[in-house]
Amino acid sequence: MLKRLGSIADELILTRFHGNPRFRSPHDLIDLLPVPFRDSPIVLEDPIEACRYALEQSPDGGVVVVCGSFFLAAETRHWFASQAHSRDR
Repeated sequence: MLKRLGSIADELILTRFHGNPRFRSPHDLIDLLPVPFRDSPIVLEDPIEACRYALEQSPDGGVVVVCGSFFLAAETRHWFASQAHSRDR
């Protein structure tokens, strides 16, 4: 999946899901990154911090994709929804 995402992404950010004790450290995934992303990986342990960073780095009209597990998507979904709601005001 990382290879496929690397072929279309400008940046890859590694993070983790907090609610599962069997999580894999994002640092363990660095060797799996496509070559252009291995030299300076972005690893943010807190998924909300990772989402905030991604949104800040994304240009107007850009797309932020959260993937890895349904658990991670569920953990970040509420934060993204709150961001969309606050921007609508």
